[in-house]
Amino acid sequence: MKNTLPLFTALLLAPLASSHAAEAGQPATHFSTFAQATLHESPLLNRIKLAKQRGRSYPMDSLDFIMVDLERPETLTRHADFCTGDLTGRYLDLLATSAHLEPSDHDRMQALFTRILKCQAPNGAFGRVQVQDMGVSKDELAWAASSKVFMGLLRYYQETGDPKALTAARRNAEFFFANLDRIREASIQQKKPEDLHQWIRSAGGLGDVGNWITEPMAELFGITGDQRCLDVCRAVAEAQQSLKGRHSHGVMTTLRGLQLAAIYTGDTSWNKLPEQFRKEIAKEVAWADGSISELFPTSKRNEGCSIADWVMLNLYAGFISGEDEAYEKAENALWNALFLNQTVNGGFGHRDLESDHTYGGAVLSMECWFCCLHNAGLAMVEFADHALTLRGDELRINLLVPGRYQVPYKGTTIEVEVSTRYPEKADTTVVISGAPAEMKARIRIPSCIKGAEVKVTNLPGGKTRHVLSGRMGYQLEEVRNGVVLRYGPLVMAPLRYAQNVKVTNKDNDFLQGYVFERIDKGRATIVPPDKDADGFYLFPKEPKPIWKNYEEGTLSRLAFDNLSINVKLAYPDGTSQEHRFWPECYSTTSTASGAPVPVVFAKPEASK
Repeated sequence: MKNTLPLFTALLLAPLASSHAAEAGQPATHFSTFAQATLHESPLLNRIKLAKQRGRSYPMDSLDFIMVDLERPETLTRHADFCTGDLTGRYLDLLATSAHLEPSDHDRMQALFTRILKCQAPNGAFGRVQVQDMGVSKDELAWAASSKVFMGLLRYYQETGDPKALTAARRNAEFFFANLDRIREASIQQKKPEDLHQWIRSAGGLGDVGNWITEPMAELFGITGDQRCLDVCRAVAEAQQSLKGRHSHGVMTTLRGLQLAAIYTGDTSWNKLPEQFRKEIAKEVAWADGSISELFPTSKRNEGCSIADWVMLNLYAGFISGEDEAYEKAENALWNALFLNQTVNGGFGHRDLESDHTYGGAVLSMECWFCCLHNAGLAMVEFADHALTLRGDELRINLLVPGRYQVPYKGTTIEVEVSTRYPEKADTTVVISGAPAEMKARIRIPSCIKGAEVKVTNLPGGKTRHVLSGRMGYQLEEVRNGVVLRYGPLVMAPLRYAQNVKVTNKDNDFLQGYVFERIDKGRATIVPPDKDADGFYLFPKEPKPIWKNYEEGTLSRLAFDNLSINVKLAYPDGTSQEHRFWPECYSTTSTASGAPVPVVFAKPEASK
């Protein structure tokens, strides 16, 4: 007997019933968007806009440039052009998924979709496979499975209801159904799964980026109910053995596909493997700020795609289980590692990792406009979509995201208005209109809020007002490899970590504090100041540095008001020095780079 998810029954009616709706040409609804959001001005909305702006700036201002990985013109090449349908599919996915929150690229989305359709081959695959002598698979099936076009078509269909998108996606699926035995065979891991490169280059091997075919297959099942989609997911799932040595973005996207299968079928057995690996990642891999290495368990750099996957993997886990810890992990990774990864131009990419506690000095060692930009954009949109969900007759505010939400419920629409400046302040007001008497409302209270209290007031017209209050401040949190300093959920870090100041002219101190040297004095320990009555540390905010480097203040679109502080650090040689700490997400507001940035510091006893 299958393990079912009874609480999802009402939620799943729309996507599962869409097997009939699809035949009638009606759009299906992605499971997380049943609470339609209109976001208010906030750092999250501004970061989504910034990412989409990057998606239409050079070199992606040209659709000719974007379409190279499908159209294969003789007159143009670019980075990752051999990755068939990767950039084109990712971009279509982001444009369609974000359209309800930020609709600025509607015409561009339609133009991109039209050109993608022209690239579908008679066998259902997309693009002209370009085989290069680089030691990777020369199998058309492998490259087709790695394509992101399949998912992009489904999201476009869900946004627009255009039946041509669903027809193209179904034709693409038929290509894989015809090759199911080969997918099953090619998905089996090598006896030494830690050797990722050998795994990807194995003859006919799909590798971790091919395994992510689970995501569009599960989504297509949610729309059409075609059981063959689950056969493909099962073939890939049965081959998964270990995380070690594997491409983190490929693995976690694959796991999200299995989570979707659990959501759309109501069968929790699909979620067993994602939960097993999610817990392993949380315990042994993820940094305190949510950073994820490009390869499991660790490698020389992280990846924006992988951090975004970690956000979404936890969002889906929270949707399935309703447990607060999953939303807490998603919130942590989004506000810290993912936003640290976003550059001032809106892009995302790789940051070098000097150790298990310190980032390399560059803002990004590589901006990945061809992948990380889009996956990170999806994570931010999904975060907003998951802010409100229904579990049976309970309305849940999972994430404190300011906006207006419309929640369909038993033939009516519930209006929810969320006003908050979280994570700068705990104070949040939620006004609910049109909810029936039997409906309950629950606000998830982040663990960083002390003395939290929710007061409910009945208002005229059947409305209710829920006011969350509490206190946040600076706390030291012990993690597996040291200590991290937080304000609320925000990780604090010395983004310009320096020992001495370079002055080009000793008679002119204008440049003092502008150019920095790295510190090579060993791993530092935070020297804690006194605490206030709530147990929060009273780090001084004055004096402020002459060169502020990072945006801060009430008018900031990405940062907050007066959160940066001065922190005294002690070194193994017995010396100490004061440094300016900012929320690490402030990194986006500047092009400043320099010395490596530690985010996890030594435990006091370890420094002696």
